[in-house]
Amino acid sequence: MQEPKIEIVHPSFEVMTPIEEIIQFPRRLELAGRTCYRSEGKITEGSADKLIEKLIKSGHESVLEHCSITVRYVMDRTASHQLVRHRISAFSQESQRFCNYGKSGALRVIIPEALLSGASANEFLSEGVVISEVGELGVDMVFSRFLQSCLNSYGDYLYFLEAGMRPEDARLVLPGATATTVVTTFNLRQWRHFFDMRCDKHAQRQIRMLALGTLRCFVSIIPSVFKDKLGKFLVRKDVEDA
Repeated sequence: MQEPKIEIVHPSFEVMTPIEEIIQFPRRLELAGRTCYRSEGKITEGSADKLIEKLIKSGHESVLEHCSITVRYVMDRTASHQLVRHRISAFSQESQRFCNYGKSGALRVIIPEALLSGASANEFLSEGVVISEVGELGVDMVFSRFLQSCLNSYGDYLYFLEAGMRPEDARLVLPGATATTVVTTFNLRQWRHFFDMRCDKHAQRQIRMLALGTLRCFVSIIPSVFKDKLGKFLVRKDVEDA
C-alpha cells in the first residue's frame, strides 16, 4: 500500500463569469426594472446605478434575478455542505464517489483557521506543503493530532481501495477536512441572500471568510448591487479583523 500523505490546501475563490460581462449587468437590470414602470425613455448614461440602488432600497429585488455570476470555490467538504444549502442556485461539485483519491499521491486537506494561529504552524503550512509524518513538525498536541487524524483516515481509505473496495464506499472514512471544489452560480438576488447568511458574525469561519472575500470582489466590479451589503458587515470590527 502506498504511503499516506496529505497536501495542505487553502480555501479560495475565483470569479468565472467574465468581468467585462458583469460590468454590463446594470444596463440589463435597468431595462428590466424600467419595464415595470414603462419608463424606458428615462434611460441615460449613468442612470442604471441610481435606479438599481433605488430598487434595492424599496425592496424590489426581483429585478436582480435577471443576472447571474458563477464562482469557483475551494473549501473543505464540511463547509461545502453549507454552501449547497442555498437556493435558487446551480452547483457542480467534485465527486468523492467517482474521484479516486488513491491516484492523487496525497489527500488535499484544509486546516481549520483555529489551528493556524501559532507561529510554528504558519512557518510550514503554506499552500502545497505535503506531509507524511507529523512527529517532527514541532506543532502543539492538538494540531499534531488533527494532522495525524487526517493521515490515518487517508491511510484507511487507501487500505480499503487496495482491498478491492470501490471509491464510492471507501470515501466514507475520509475526513471532513478533505478539500473539495464547487462551481457555484447564483443570480444577484441570491448572492445578496448568501452574503446575509454567510458574512454574518455567527457564520462558520471558513465560509464566512470566503463570503466576505467574494463580496469585496463583487463590490469592486458592480458596486450598485452590493455596496450596501459590504457596509453592513464591515461596520463591525470583528469582521474587519477577520
